[in-house]
Order: sequence, then C-alpha cells, then structure tokens
Amino acid sequence: SILEAASVEGEVFTAEAVARVIEMDEDQVLGCLSGPLTHKHHLVQAQGLEWLGNQRLSYYRFRHFLFQKYLYDQFDPVQQAHLHQRMGRALIDLHREKIEDLSVILAWHFETAGMKLKAAEYLLQAGNRAVEMFAYDEAISHLKHGLDLIEALPKTPQRDQLEISLLLALGLPYGAVKGPTDAESEQIYGRVKQLTQNIEPSIELFQALLGLKEYYDLRLELQTALQLGYEMRKLAEYLDKPELLLLAHHGIGVTLLYLGRAEDFLNQQRQMLSLYNSEYGNALVEILGYDLLTDTLIGTGWALWFLGYADQSEESYKKVFNLISEPVQPYFTNAFMSAAYHYVSLGEVAHARDMAEKAIALAREHGFSFWLGGALGPMGWVLAEEGHLEKGIKMIHDGLAILKGIGSWLLYQQELSLLAETYLNAGKISKGLDVIEEALTMALDKGFLLEEPEIHRLKGELLLSKGGASHEAQVCFHQAIKIARQLRAKSWELRATMSLCRLWQSQGKGKQAKA
Repeated sequence: SILEAASVEGEVFTAEAVARVIEMDEDQVLGCLSGPLTHKHHLVQAQGLEWLGNQRLSYYRFRHFLFQKYLYDQFDPVQQAHLHQRMGRALIDLHREKIEDLSVILAWHFETAGMKLKAAEYLLQAGNRAVEMFAYDEAISHLKHGLDLIEALPKTPQRDQLEISLLLALGLPYGAVKGPTDAESEQIYGRVKQLTQNIEPSIELFQALLGLKEYYDLRLELQTALQLGYEMRKLAEYLDKPELLLLAHHGIGVTLLYLGRAEDFLNQQRQMLSLYNSEYGNALVEILGYDLLTDTLIGTGWALWFLGYADQSEESYKKVFNLISEPVQPYFTNAFMSAAYHYVSLGEVAHARDMAEKAIALAREHGFSFWLGGALGPMGWVLAEEGHLEKGIKMIHDGLAILKGIGSWLLYQQELSLLAETYLNAGKISKGLDVIEEALTMALDKGFLLEEPEIHRLKGELLLSKGGASHEAQVCFHQAIKIARQLRAKSWELRATMSLCRLWQSQGKGKQAKA
C-alpha cells in the first residue's frame, strides 16, 4: 500500500505525503522505503532530504517509471480521484510555507480528483507566478486551462469571481505576447466587464475598462477609448483610489495625444504626477505590465517635441533612460521602441538604430509580436538611411504585416509614414504615393491627427519628385502648415514650412521663401 499511494504522487514522491495518505506513521513508512523496498526488492531509491522550517521532506524515486505506472493503473477512476484528493491535501499540509512552488502539481491532483474549482484556483496561482518570472507563454497556458475547467460549472459568486481573476491575470501576458489589439484581448476584458457590471463597482471593473481602453486606443477607435477613459476616472473617484485616479488621468491624456491634443495630454499628465508616488508606481506595474512613470515620460517627450520644445523633449527621454537599470526588464521594450521613433523623427540614425535594436532583441527574446512589429519600422528606416534601401523597405513591410495581423492600426499608420519616406529616398515615387494615400485615408477615417501634418508634407515631397506637380505639392505643404497650426504642432509646422520654402526657392521665389 505504501508504493501504491506513492504512485499517485508520481515517479518522484515524498515519504511524509505517502504517510498522510495511507494514515501510517512516518517512521514506519521511511523504514520500509529505505529498508526492504530499497535494499531487498530494489524498487525505489532515496533522492534526498529537504527542510521547510521544521517540516522534514524525504524524497524517493521509483527505479523504473513503468513500475510506478503499473501500480497507478491498478486503481479504478473512483479510487484515483479519492487518492489524488488526499495527496493534494497532504502536500498542502507539508508545504504550507512554500505552497506557491507546488501550484501546478496541486492543480493536477485536484483536477484528477474532479475538484475543478480548486484546481483552477491553483492554476491561477501558477499563472501569476509565471507572469512574475516573465514566462508569459507558460502563464497563458495555465490560465486558459483554468478557464476551461470552470467553463461548464454552475454560475455561483465564487465561480464567477474566480473567472474574473483568471481573465484579468490572462490579459497581461496575452497582451504582451499577442498584442493588446488582438481580438481575444477585447473578449477577455469585455467578459470581465460583463461579469462585474451587476455587482458593486470594483477594481476589477476598472481593470476591465483599462484593458478595453488600450485595445481601442491602439486600434484607433479613439472616441470609444476616450469615453472609456472618462468612465475610468468616474469609477476611480467613486472608489476613492488615488492610484486608479492617476491611471485614469494618464489614460485620458494618451487618447487626447493621439487626437492631436498635445497640450491637453500634458495637462492630464500634470494631474497624474500630482498623485504619483513610488509606492503607487510599483503596485501599478502588476496591473499594467509596464512602468507607468516611464510611459508618461515617453508620452511627454513626444508631446513636447510635437509642440516645438525640442530641448525639453530630449530631457524627458533622458529621464526615461535613467529609469532603466540592468538587468533590463522585458516591459522596457516599449520604451526602446518609442525612443526609436523619437530619434527617427529627429533624423538621428545612430540613436534610432541603438533603440530599435534593443527593442527588437527584447521582443524576440520574449515573443512580443506587438513590440516586434512596432520596432521593425524604425529599424527598416535606419537601414535605408545607411544605404540599404531594399533591405530597409523589406523590414518595414515585415513590421507592417505583423501589425496588420493583430490590428494595431496606430503603429501601422506610423510605419506607413516611414515606408513612404523610404520609398521617396529610394526614388520609388508611385509606391510612395500609394502608401501615403493609405496613411492619409486612415488618419482622416480614424481621427489619428498626431502625424497628419507630416503625411501631407510627405505627399507633397513625393509629388515634387514625380515631376510636373509643383502646384499640387504646394497645396500639400500649405495643408500641412494649416493643420499643424490648428494642432499647435510647431515641429510639424517648421518641417512643412521648410519644404514649402525649398519649393519656392527652386521656383525663383526667394523673397517669399525668406518671408
């Protein structure tokens, strides 16, 4: 009976757990295992000893896994279920101080025992532990398994709360690996919102709104995202949670920035920073999967450049880099990718390469398709600037293909602008015009105004290179300047003005250019 009970734990088993399952004195079990079962029958062998506090754990192994399997298969399904339940409880009792280390094993025991709810609880623990270790694929596997186990269970408050916890835990690693714009991300957070709407307003509902807002932001459904941001702010105020309120201010600001309202973004960030402290920041990393202060500084750097404050913008990015320490955490992939776009806008090839290479390396190491797709664009631009035009164009196309596949239209549109500029430099004017028309249509349809002036300017440059279209080009430059002024986008205005002045100079209109 000792070996039969041991076969339930597995090829490697714990003498103390076996003793509890068969309700036998531990010393007797140890005597049998290290005595005749080892030296006379050669069925098992001792593996080692471990202490957890005052609890001794004695490990043994079957000499052949086929013998363990033979013993286990002697039990019928009902016996197996009862024994797995008892083994699970025995292991919990023995490992109280480090129970999280056994979460996967305990989930298996309780699932085999038919205790699906309890098994799912341990799969939630296993998933959260995997997320902490940035083992996102493993986390997704555990958490989806947990959801599968409880799917058909009767609807009870306990069961629904566990589903909410599993879904929210799944959202973070799924968003990192598949991208926050993947259709399943909307389903995950939409389901949490559905489950939480009929109960008292909660942090879980806030997390659902946050996940949905990011989904709609990056898919350029900006009015929907903005409305969700306002709902987040209202809920944070109701819950009287400053850490959630600062997150709501940040979220609203991000959408306003995408809408071209950079000054409003900075106002929201000031409100956010007035509430921020390091304690809140550390706690929010667990919810967001990235550092909020870093993300805020990145957005601030872009907004300041947009408004024409280049020096202040660079200072903001320097603060980002000061926050990144070795070893670099995977969630800083976003910081490197965003910085790569920043240096592309400045025309700083070496810095853009450095940032893009770091983002691509982290994205590939951890399987982050969203950030990989986003970082391939600036890396392709770098290659083209270095003279490798075809290689650069192919890399940008690779990034676009990834982003299109996951519906990340915000980054997709930004990469379209990079591709159009690269086609311009390569002399492929017709292809560049096709790309810029796609980007312009998307900007107008989606309301993503942050780069609209630059799209008009690039269209003008492409038309000039085509030849015989100087009037149409001038119209594009004037349109770029007009929109930039409406948005108070001094950097885009300056860039478009320079393009217009170069055109006038080529036409012998030097006085107009100087004016």
